[in-house]
Amino acid sequence: MARARISMLFPLFCCSTGAVATGLASPKTTPPPPRVAARIAEAPWRRAYEPAGEWDHAGSSSLPPELSGVLYRNGAGRIRVGEALYSHWFDGDGFVTRLALSSSSSSDSGVKAVSSGRYVRTARFLAQEGTTDQMVMRGAWTPRGDGGLLANAGRLPTNPANTNVARLPPDGKLYALCEGGRPVELDPRTLETNGGEYDAQGALNSPIPGLPPTTFGAHMRVDPSDGCAYNFGLNYGPSLGLKLMRIRPDGKVFSRKFSLPAMPLYHDLSLSGKYVLLTRTPYALTPKKVLGSLLGNSGMFEWNNEEGAHIDVYDKKTFELIASVATPAFSCYHHVNAFEDEQGRTVLRVERHNSDRLGVEKALSSIYVLFSSLPGTSSGLLRNAVLLSNTRAHIAPTIRPILVLVLT
Repeated sequence: MARARISMLFPLFCCSTGAVATGLASPKTTPPPPRVAARIAEAPWRRAYEPAGEWDHAGSSSLPPELSGVLYRNGAGRIRVGEALYSHWFDGDGFVTRLALSSSSSSDSGVKAVSSGRYVRTARFLAQEGTTDQMVMRGAWTPRGDGGLLANAGRLPTNPANTNVARLPPDGKLYALCEGGRPVELDPRTLETNGGEYDAQGALNSPIPGLPPTTFGAHMRVDPSDGCAYNFGLNYGPSLGLKLMRIRPDGKVFSRKFSLPAMPLYHDLSLSGKYVLLTRTPYALTPKKVLGSLLGNSGMFEWNNEEGAHIDVYDKKTFELIASVATPAFSCYHHVNAFEDEQGRTVLRVERHNSDRLGVEKALSSIYVLFSSLPGTSSGLLRNAVLLSNTRAHIAPTIRPILVLVLT
């Protein structure tokens, strides 16, 4: 979706001197199949879900000269490959946009604006370019080929590199992030994929030769007090595992591993002054699901409402697990903030879906229907808040639609 925001904003930056567009060899595209064309005819704005075209634009604007810098965004730029649709929005191919604003030396020429958009050319993206009627690589939700056992057995999901963009220590190189794999290096000016992957000085190497490497969460957090980056990685080997990492500005890494009976769909984390906080919802990948995936099953996660959810609280310096606070089951992707309040309590605010998890998954698996037949699953906000104190929880209506965790 980031590409749509940038492409819609760019005309605002271009004055009467005109914009210069440079043609690119974009990925192959085909007209939408009938079932998709019918959805677009119902609501023409759905054409925004169609595969993005790559671009380079340059122009000038009348924006204030103080507005300068570079903005990067990443999102699923392609959820349809020919006749085939990815089974989930999160399986879509990564597409990174860049908007650079800089003041001109001439006072009457305004602010120079340069915009570009590129697909992240992962191994699976390149492999997919050779066909227009089926998926040739697996996704976390999307089976390969005809979806059968022979086409999928022994094949793990591939990394779409479609969630975030960050400059990582020690040298500040630009990477496309997704917790489906390791960060993929991009050229910060052209957005071309350089082919390298970030390994955090070996911390993301595979724990066992031949198995996938440790992944790297899409939403790392940087502590403004010392510049250290905090993130988590996931291991999908014989035993499922979580790795917490603190990466100093000089690139040195401190990490700690934790064995898990099941792998929740970790997506975000928060930092307070004292703690690293992760939400562990009951939407998880179990060893049984891993085995089923290797045998060709497409679904990797399952929801277990009876297990409830947990807020896991780790010491910021040692990564020791301080508390695991049980709550009623809820579904969320993103955190809002974490901090210590005036009373010395730790407060975590989390954006919670106002639909159950199955409703969320149905929406994200039906992108061309989203926002029409599935109201209420897209805003991602609570109608109630959960207040937690001394590991005891209750539901309490609040004015602000957020989840509040209070540790005393």
